[in-house]
Amino acid sequence: MSAPDHRAMEHMGEGAGHRQVGALGQHWDPTMLDYGRHDHGLFVYGIGDWSPPIASGHIQAATPPPADTDIAPLLTSWCQKWGYTP
Repeated sequence: MSAPDHRAMEHMGEGAGHRQVGALGQHWDPTMLDYGRHDHGLFVYGIGDWSPPIASGHIQAATPPPADTDIAPLLTSWCQKWGYTP
């Protein structure tokens, strides 16, 4: 099973998360969608990315990509190869 694009996953809801976790051979737990409200064990606050979207504990909408005209020419061919631009 191929993983869906992260931008699509934000709209897929619990059913999609359940299928993805199952495909990885793991047990689904509904609290996986609300990761900010439970004990993180040995993980220490402040290590890693604790920007407001991450620290909120909820899945956030993806940041929209820049306009094609704002992409550096050096990166344009890579964006096209990866399907980010036409």
